[in-house]
Amino acid sequence: MNTCDVKIFDYSFDYSGLCISFVLQGGEEMNDVTVYTQARCGYSGQLKDFLKRNHIEYTEKDVSDRKHFDELMELKGQGVPFTLIYNKPYAGFNERVKTALMSFNSQN
Repeated sequence: MNTCDVKIFDYSFDYSGLCISFVLQGGEEMNDVTVYTQARCGYSGQLKDFLKRNHIEYTEKDVSDRKHFDELMELKGQGVPFTLIYNKPYAGFNERVKTALMSFNSQN
């Protein structure tokens, strides 16, 4: 697990939606993969199923909890699921996210 204590430093935009490059502020311990989800979101369920099927360890943060919702807003997340892989953000659950997760998985 990694600990970070530096401020947000870079923003970028790509075709598939808002993409922010950053390092988390505050020193909270996190897994290399963190997903922001909501129980009633079908895409959140599909993402979690994908992670389990591919044996990818992750930290889940349900945005029904106000603390996690506020974190997502600080990250400029526009909705769920929202995934951080080595602190790089990915919005939604699509081929771009799957490719990034499989690349992560092959490195670990």
